[in-house]
Order: sequence, then structure tokens, then C-alpha cells
Amino acid sequence: MDYLNIFILIALLFVLIFVIFAYTNSNRKNNKTMTRMDISMLNQANNISNNDKQILKLVLQGKKILAIKHTRELYGYGLKQAKDYVDELERRWENSI
Repeated sequence: MDYLNIFILIALLFVLIFVIFAYTNSNRKNNKTMTRMDISMLNQANNISNNDKQILKLVLQGKKILAIKHTRELYGYGLKQAKDYVDELERRWENSI
């Protein structure tokens, strides 16, 4: 192979990496927008207790471990019970949207 072919292959590799990076960044921005929308919808929800709203807000912000810890403090659950409660709360919220 001559140097021109090697240069072309390296250039194509860089273009491919750039396209993949741009695609993943656009998905992250869309997820953040959805989270903001979810949180604003959550604040308007009347059928959810204030404690559960706090827990869901943590989950929607990507702080699931803190949500489980908060659940344990609020309800006195063990670790497994709190995790199951948070997972169920998250599942119900996603199904309600």
C-alpha cells in the first residue's frame, strides 16, 4: 500500500468516529429534554404523593441510588424492598406517560 491509501483509510476512520460521536451526543440531549418534560409533568401530577414525587424526581434525574436511599429513609424499607418499590414506581410512571 502506498501512503495515499493509508491516508484515505485514516481519514475515513476519523469520519466514522466523528459520526458515531455526533449521534450519541444528540441522543443524550434528547434524553435530557425528555427528563425535563417528565419532571414538569411530575410536578403537575395529582395522583402521586409528595414522597413518591421526590423519589421519581431523583430517578428521572438519573440518581436512582439516591432514590432508593431516600425510599429507605421515608418508608423504613430494607434495601431489596426499597429497590423494588423504586423500580415499580418508575415502571408505573413510564406506563402512564
